[in-house]
Amino acid sequence: MRIIGKVLMASCLAILAISCEKEEQADKRVALFLPDGVKLERWTTDMSNLVDALAQYGLETSQYTAPETAEGAEEQAVQIQNAIKSGIKNFVITPIDYQDLNNRGVFDGHNDLHIVCHDRIIPLNTKIACYSSCQREQLGVMQAQFLIQQYKASGKATMTLEMFAGPTSDDNAECYFNGAYELLKPYIDGGKLIVKSNLVSYKAVALEDWSKEEGGKKFEGRLHEYFEKGEYPDLILGPNDAVACGIVSVLDTIVAKDAKYPAITGQDNTSEARNLIAAGKMSMTVDKSLKSMAYNTALVVSSLVNGVSPMTTEEVKNGLVSVPLITSQLTLVTSDNLNSTRSAE
Repeated sequence: MRIIGKVLMASCLAILAISCEKEEQADKRVALFLPDGVKLERWTTDMSNLVDALAQYGLETSQYTAPETAEGAEEQAVQIQNAIKSGIKNFVITPIDYQDLNNRGVFDGHNDLHIVCHDRIIPLNTKIACYSSCQREQLGVMQAQFLIQQYKASGKATMTLEMFAGPTSDDNAECYFNGAYELLKPYIDGGKLIVKSNLVSYKAVALEDWSKEEGGKKFEGRLHEYFEKGEYPDLILGPNDAVACGIVSVLDTIVAKDAKYPAITGQDNTSEARNLIAAGKMSMTVDKSLKSMAYNTALVVSSLVNGVSPMTTEEVKNGLVSVPLITSQLTLVTSDNLNSTRSAE
């Protein structure tokens, strides 16, 4: 009986060891949820960067993507729910529509998850452990400062301005816009920058998505409604490179040969935007250090996996609680430093 008891005890200990080993392995699994890169190629770059960065911490990844559409937002929510059911505890999420995730309550009842938002934030949610992004308002400030400099350098009493912003499904979009508008507003109110469309609030200028097609379509509509044939604004607040490139594609059809293109802003430092800056058709972009952002995300996830609080020096209020924030560096890219900077792609 003693021998049998010892055998049973040894068997139980072995099973327990195997169970603990499996649990330890499961703890090192990280599920990545990003947009599919069809509308914005940068997400393909982000996914690759994240996989490489997390691998350096010995973390195994499962990659999930979905389209940046309403259907894609639903698909992403289902992907996350299925990953939770499979036992994964570590999540890196770039939300397609943060409101959809919150409304569905995908994290409700799950207090043992480590959720890190990459680039895009999920506000109004108490389950988020950390944000890995950039100084969102500062990005808009950089865009606005550039446009104001163009106005001052022109020597003109007034210039025309049109503004565009990212979609309401992305909380970053309003932050970018608010950062820019705070600087531009005094010039608009003072009559120095004239917005012919009179579209000046975030909701009035928010696009359906961040795509080149959406940017071109909305800009063409704005020209048709508020400008005379062949006319176009002097300054354009483009929220990102894709939208800015869509605006340029419309301008290509109406700007006379050797005529000057408007000053147009962007962000993401894409190869297409860089080519347009080199050609004098786009004025600036902002590099968000995508590789550094991925390594910041990986560092945070590794800390959480190992039961260590992420080493961050900043916090951001998400509407309910303050969440630790780790930021990547922002770099203004113009024709002056184009050759000394590399494309984010």
